[in-house]
Amino acid sequence: MKTVDAQLPLAIRRAATLETTLWSNGRGASCEVAICPESASMDNFIWRASMAQVSVDGAFSTFPGIDRTLVLLGGAGMELDLTRHVNAGSSHALREPLSTFGFEGETPPEAKLVDGPTHDFNLMVRREFATGQVAVWRGPGQFVLPDDLVLLFVVHGRVALTGVDLNDPEPIPLEACDSVKLNGIARLNLSISLPEKAVVLAVRVQMHDDDADTGAPTQGRDIGHAR
Repeated sequence: MKTVDAQLPLAIRRAATLETTLWSNGRGASCEVAICPESASMDNFIWRASMAQVSVDGAFSTFPGIDRTLVLLGGAGMELDLTRHVNAGSSHALREPLSTFGFEGETPPEAKLVDGPTHDFNLMVRREFATGQVAVWRGPGQFVLPDDLVLLFVVHGRVALTGVDLNDPEPIPLEACDSVKLNGIARLNLSISLPEKAVVLAVRVQMHDDDADTGAPTQGRDIGHAR
């Protein structure tokens, strides 16, 4: 399989290298996809992306100062109830595949599974430093990567990343649960080709401070477009 020069402004993580950790409460399991800065922990990250399997009903953990976005990847979904928090909203049904839901870490919802375990993608962004968004890119099409994109995560299909190495035009293949982390250095004209039925999650993070080390610059084009 083709490798990437370590000096290029991106890092590819293959699905086989993801490590799953069981939750201490026994309600599910998760694996970290990417974190920024690279050496950060759960206490000091700027942004973090992970996957989780939720096995039983229960409340999400509280994360003060963190904005969260969930994307349903598999399973029948869950009902998310925010009514126990004043002014936090009501209930939200996360049932359709690739549907998303955002909430503040201070007001985590109660989750009730619709029909068995669910599998989701989770973006966490520290509000003090940045804002984040997750877009769903669906094939067929070729998408240009915007400058403030920090992560690509393949949900379905076999896709091709192009423009990585000017000396080697061969595209880099990516498969389900592979990811590409971009480090914010001025990058090449990167794009990703999605065949029919392929799906990729595109994560954008915008820093409040232009000088911060984010893994992504603060200014860029809109979040990708098919061409």
